[in-house]
Amino acid sequence: MTRTVLCVDSEDRVSSVASALGADDDLEAIEASSVTDAADRIASEPVVCVVTAYELPDGDGLDVVEELRSEAPQTPCVLFTDISPAEIDTASVEEVIVEYLNRDLPDAHDRLVPSQSRLEFASGSFS
Repeated sequence: MTRTVLCVDSEDRVSSVASALGADDDLEAIEASSVTDAADRIASEPVVCVVTAYELPDGDGLDVVEELRSEAPQTPCVLFTDISPAEIDTASVEEVIVEYLNRDLPDAHDRLVPSQSRLEFASGSFS
Protein backbone atom coordinates (compact mmCIF):
# COMPACT_ATOMS: atom_id res chain seq x y z
CA MET A 1 0.00 0.00 0.00
CA THR A 2 1.51 3.30 -1.10
CA ARG A 3 1.32 6.16 1.38
CA THR A 4 1.51 9.80 0.38
CA VAL A 5 3.91 12.23 2.04
CA LEU A 6 3.72 15.96 1.35
CA CYS A 7 7.12 17.64 0.98
CA VAL A 8 7.09 21.41 1.43
CA ASP A 9 10.19 23.43 0.63
CA SER A 10 11.46 26.18 -1.65
CA GLU A 11 11.31 25.51 -5.39
CA ASP A 12 15.05 24.87 -5.58
CA ARG A 13 15.03 22.30 -2.74
CA VAL A 14 11.67 20.52 -2.77
CA SER A 15 12.60 17.99 -5.47
CA SER A 16 15.60 16.67 -3.53
CA VAL A 17 13.45 16.15 -0.43
CA ALA A 18 10.74 14.42 -2.46
CA SER A 19 13.34 12.23 -4.19
CA ALA A 20 14.75 11.08 -0.86
CA LEU A 21 11.32 10.00 0.33
CA GLY A 22 10.33 8.62 -3.06
CA ALA A 23 13.25 6.17 -2.85
CA ASP A 24 11.04 4.12 -0.51
CA ASP A 25 8.70 2.04 -2.71
CA ASP A 26 5.92 2.33 -0.13
CA LEU A 27 5.92 6.13 -0.21
CA GLU A 28 4.68 8.55 -2.82
CA ALA A 29 6.10 12.03 -2.36
CA ILE A 30 4.10 15.02 -3.56
CA GLU A 31 5.54 18.52 -3.62
CA ALA A 32 4.53 22.01 -2.54
CA SER A 33 6.79 25.06 -2.71
CA SER A 34 4.82 27.51 -0.58
CA VAL A 35 2.41 27.66 2.35
CA THR A 36 -0.44 28.37 -0.07
CA ASP A 37 0.45 25.41 -2.27
CA ALA A 38 0.78 23.17 0.80
CA ALA A 39 -2.62 24.29 2.12
CA ASP A 40 -4.22 23.39 -1.23
CA ARG A 41 -2.55 19.95 -1.19
CA ILE A 42 -3.53 19.28 2.43
CA ALA A 43 -7.14 20.20 1.69
CA SER A 44 -7.37 18.07 -1.45
CA GLU A 45 -5.21 14.97 -0.87
CA PRO A 46 -4.93 12.68 2.14
CA VAL A 47 -1.34 12.45 3.36
CA VAL A 48 0.21 10.29 6.06
CA CYS A 49 2.91 12.83 6.91
CA VAL A 50 4.16 16.30 6.02
CA VAL A 51 7.87 17.10 5.78
CA THR A 52 8.33 20.87 5.74
CA ALA A 53 11.13 23.37 5.68
CA TYR A 54 10.94 26.29 8.07
CA GLU A 55 11.64 29.14 5.65
CA LEU A 56 9.14 29.37 2.78
CA PRO A 57 8.46 32.15 0.25
CA ASP A 58 5.07 33.12 1.71
CA GLY A 59 5.47 32.20 5.37
CA ASP A 60 7.13 29.46 7.37
CA GLY A 61 6.82 25.81 8.25
CA LEU A 62 4.71 26.61 11.29
CA ASP A 63 2.10 28.11 8.95
CA VAL A 64 2.06 24.76 7.14
CA VAL A 65 1.63 23.01 10.49
CA GLU A 66 -1.34 25.27 11.30
CA GLU A 67 -2.96 24.36 7.97
CA LEU A 68 -2.31 20.69 8.68
CA ARG A 69 -3.78 20.96 12.15
CA SER A 70 -6.98 22.56 10.80
CA GLU A 71 -7.50 19.92 8.06
CA ALA A 72 -5.95 16.74 9.47
CA PRO A 73 -4.91 17.22 13.11
CA GLN A 74 -3.68 13.64 13.61
CA THR A 75 -1.23 13.80 10.69
CA PRO A 76 2.38 14.03 11.91
CA CYS A 77 4.85 16.59 10.63
CA VAL A 78 8.64 16.61 10.37
CA LEU A 79 10.41 19.97 10.45
CA PHE A 80 13.35 19.57 8.04
CA THR A 81 15.41 22.74 8.20
CA ASP A 82 18.78 24.34 8.73
CA ILE A 83 17.34 26.71 11.35
CA SER A 84 18.26 25.77 14.92
CA PRO A 85 15.33 24.44 16.96
CA ALA A 86 16.22 27.01 19.64
CA GLU A 87 15.31 29.77 17.15
CA ILE A 88 11.85 28.35 16.38
CA ASP A 89 8.92 28.79 18.75
CA THR A 90 7.10 25.48 18.36
CA ALA A 91 5.15 25.64 21.62
CA SER A 92 1.78 26.03 19.88
CA VAL A 93 2.37 23.12 17.49
CA GLU A 94 4.34 20.63 19.59
CA GLU A 95 1.71 17.91 19.27
CA VAL A 96 1.90 18.00 15.45
CA ILE A 97 5.66 18.30 14.94
CA VAL A 98 6.95 14.87 15.86
CA GLU A 99 10.51 15.25 14.70
CA TYR A 100 13.12 17.88 13.85
CA LEU A 101 15.81 16.97 11.33
CA ASN A 102 18.73 19.28 10.65
CA ARG A 103 19.08 19.41 6.87
CA ASP A 104 22.75 20.48 7.18
CA LEU A 105 23.83 17.06 8.45
CA PRO A 106 25.72 15.05 5.81
CA ASP A 107 23.16 12.23 5.84
CA ALA A 108 20.05 14.36 6.44
CA HIS A 109 18.20 13.24 3.31
CA ASP A 110 18.98 9.59 4.11
CA ARG A 111 17.46 10.04 7.56
CA LEU A 112 14.08 11.07 6.14
CA VAL A 113 13.00 7.53 5.22
CA PRO A 114 13.91 5.94 8.57
CA SER A 115 12.17 8.91 10.16
CA GLN A 116 9.01 8.00 8.26
CA SER A 117 9.19 4.45 9.67
CA ARG A 118 9.45 5.84 13.19
CA LEU A 119 6.46 8.06 12.49
CA GLU A 120 4.40 5.06 11.51
CA PHE A 121 5.15 3.38 14.81
CA ALA A 122 4.58 6.55 16.84
CA SER A 123 1.26 7.48 15.27
CA GLY A 124 -0.20 3.98 15.22
CA SER A 125 -2.20 4.98 12.16
CA PHE A 126 -0.43 2.85 9.57
CA SER A 127 -0.53 -0.83 8.94
